[in-house]
Amino acid sequence: MADDDSSQNRKTLRSFYARDYLWELFEYMSEELGCSTEYLLNEAMREYAKKRDFKPSDRTDGKSKTFSGATLHEPPGASKNRQEPPPPPSSSERSGGESGDGELVMIFDGEERPVGKERFVIGRAKQDSDLTIRDGNVSRQHCAIVKKDDDWFIKDLDSTNGVEHRGSRIESKKIEDGDVFYLCDHPLQFTFR
Repeated sequence: MADDDSSQNRKTLRSFYARDYLWELFEYMSEELGCSTEYLLNEAMREYAKKRDFKPSDRTDGKSKTFSGATLHEPPGASKNRQEPPPPPSSSERSGGESGDGELVMIFDGEERPVGKERFVIGRAKQDSDLTIRDGNVSRQHCAIVKKDDDWFIKDLDSTNGVEHRGSRIESKKIEDGDVFYLCDHPLQFTFR
């Protein structure tokens, strides 16, 4: 089981040609933003596909995905990069609703996890985290959920690949009911109960 899990997170070295000025631009941006060039390239491709409205359709043969006339082939066992978070709970399912009202609950990997402490750390290192995400792109201590007065905040802990909210990298943000944050390709959804 662990061997199968690690094969899905394994990266394959691929080569491509890039104009020198583009590569220099990615290197400059990675230094300025404090992230890897690989992360920027992946994000650039994701945004390019998003702006051109490339969307996966149903698989026709289990090995390829069709995008608006183009077919991309995936290696066997490749996983979908970004998983869509579950729909937010209906108003009848939650007692709070506003930021700070009720218990803060995080939905990760299809499971609800109450944030039961005032500093809840999320990262790759099991011994240093309250929630461990086994992914080499996630930093040892990637971010923390922190309670300040009656409000909850998500705070990036100087991670390499950052925390993303609505397509933008954030350093710290107050958590609102229904917010979804991404740690690399892992969605974290929050609600109050």
